[in-house]
Amino acid sequence: HAPVPTLLERIRGRGLDYEQSIEANYLQELCAAYVAFFRHYTAAPVLFVDTDGANFAEGEQPFAQLLELIRRGIRGKHHFERDRIAAV
Repeated sequence: HAPVPTLLERIRGRGLDYEQSIEANYLQELCAAYVAFFRHYTAAPVLFVDTDGANFAEGEQPFAQLLELIRRGIRGKHHFERDRIAAV
């Protein structure tokens, strides 16, 4: 998960033609729908990943932290922010 301005910046930075027409309103609605769905999802563990502070394309450390968390096993709901993991 990341704020819409961050998502738009990453889309522009990738420079893929087919993504350039994606609008902020669409991203906002999509993000809200995902959050609403997974807040009430109980069939499996859920890990919310804040990618605003942990851009996996720019370095390996946040990815290594996330991978370690997944390898340890997740129960319930958790929120991952770089250098911080919290139960939700």
